[in-house]
Amino acid sequence: MKHGFTLIELLVYMALLGFIIVVAGRVFSDSTIMRVRSQNMVKVAEEVGKASNFIAEDISQMGIKAWMEKPASSNEHVVQSNNFVYIGGPTPATFDNSSFRLYKGKVNVAKGSCDGIISEDTKFDSLIFRRPAISDNGSFTGTMEIKWHANNKCELYRTCKIIDGNSSECPADSVLIAKNIRNFSFHASAPGARPSASATALTSTPSDTVFPVSTISFDLISAPETGKVRAIYSEPNAGNTRVSFSRFSARNGLDLASNDKYHHRVYLTPANGNIANCISVPIKKGESWVVEFDMPFPYGSGDDAWRDSSSSQILPGKDHIAVGLRSKSDAVITGISPDVIFYASLDQSGDLHSRYAEFFAKETPVGDACVALTFSFYNPMAGDGKLIFSNFKVYKKATGTFHFVKANSNYESNFAAKYATEDDDATNKLRHKRNVKAFELLLEINYNGEVAGTYSKEQAGMTILVPNNGVVQQ
Repeated sequence: MKHGFTLIELLVYMALLGFIIVVAGRVFSDSTIMRVRSQNMVKVAEEVGKASNFIAEDISQMGIKAWMEKPASSNEHVVQSNNFVYIGGPTPATFDNSSFRLYKGKVNVAKGSCDGIISEDTKFDSLIFRRPAISDNGSFTGTMEIKWHANNKCELYRTCKIIDGNSSECPADSVLIAKNIRNFSFHASAPGARPSASATALTSTPSDTVFPVSTISFDLISAPETGKVRAIYSEPNAGNTRVSFSRFSARNGLDLASNDKYHHRVYLTPANGNIANCISVPIKKGESWVVEFDMPFPYGSGDDAWRDSSSSQILPGKDHIAVGLRSKSDAVITGISPDVIFYASLDQSGDLHSRYAEFFAKETPVGDACVALTFSFYNPMAGDGKLIFSNFKVYKKATGTFHFVKANSNYESNFAAKYATEDDDATNKLRHKRNVKAFELLLEINYNGEVAGTYSKEQAGMTILVPNNGVVQQ
């Protein structure tokens, strides 16, 4: 006797089979979608990684000024220098001693552009900088000026040109690095703290800075003539932004009869100040503070050229200037690292160098710690010398600490501007650009609907250190 399926059994079987086919199809479809998405995510992550690493490697070489080479005919290494890496060029008189130009919001891209990947009105930045060109064997071949920029088609390009010398690293045309860019911007920063929340102007300073604060003008006031400390002749300029010293005694350094050392000491104060209101450093145990200043070479003119240019009368390696921290009573402060010695510039190359002194506290000092300069001269010709001081800065050291402030409030916008744009006031631009030691890169790419970037949800971007930007510090 033969048995077949009843109609109900057949319908149940077909329903079960259909359900299995639908589920299997859905699983296959989802699996395919996930595989494609995974491929796109890997692809866009690779694109971001390659582009950002290329940018970081490029920018980190910004401003390199010197290297050592071994000539073929000698066993000695020669230090080569390169002033073309300065935006102002090799002439100190141009004064722009940074190695970059940053143009914020250089390109406008409207919402919906680039096949709809731009979800809101967007602006792309442009960064131009100079770096040396190095051959495969490590030799310097020239200086390159490189531009990283994106266009309104959401394409990222690298453009290169030779400023000095030659290099095979510079192609004739711009090179397309990546497509479908959604964000391309930079923020620049110097080491240290951000300005206080009450700051509102471009002249606002970080909260860890004690000078300059509201003004850059200053005085260098002679210490009381006690013991072997003697006064010298000083002459501020009209705005108290630089002070000249001259008429040093021929017996400043050593009294040959008594074998006693003589020296001059001056204190850094606000303009028209006195030692009682000297620039005070609130240094505490474990902290490091920095004193930085310039010593421009005194250019001579006319019949007095020999005298006005005579910092060369100060004997290098013997006659010296020291910067340190002292009490208002002109006493050495225990627990703070000793004075740092400097020598006068012998030619105009000194204009490119800032003097840098760092002080560490092993214990918190009792009382005020004031910035003081001590002059010690041994050469009898030092009496014909002249020294100039300018651009004093006194701030707490914060190694590796950078604050990439975004323009989302008034003071933050101003703070970001003074480290950033070529459109900024020229005085602030030149004052701050050379102090930039890091850039934050915000790069975002869209690939078939998948997005990856160099930053997190908290908008913390990729930090690129540029320690060689700016003048050489001694």
